[in-house]
Amino acid sequence: MFAIMIATLALQAEPRVLTHVDFARPPMPEVPGAALSRGIPSGYATVECSVEAGAITACTIVDEDPAGIRFGVMLLSEMRRARLKPEIAAEVTRFRLTARFVNRSL
Repeated sequence: MFAIMIATLALQAEPRVLTHVDFARPPMPEVPGAALSRGIPSGYATVECSVEAGAITACTIVDEDPAGIRFGVMLLSEMRRARLKPEIAAEVTRFRLTARFVNRSL
């Protein structure tokens, strides 16, 4: 009975969320038009994604600054094209990624 309880608890535990993963094709989001037109020099967005069968799925915006400029939306869009390295994809179930944006036109 003791072994069964341990196995059940292990299955219910939240998966570890990695904050560093290696990409075969990294996300490369562009600076949002709102940042360009308003002269915003930089910003960032953080997303958290699940990995199922080696593919990145179910990404959500966790944070972005400044808010309302669409940094998070731009990163989410790029996550659809991003690919993890196969050896990483086989081991990861969740990860968090922060992308920094710099407006080089200023």
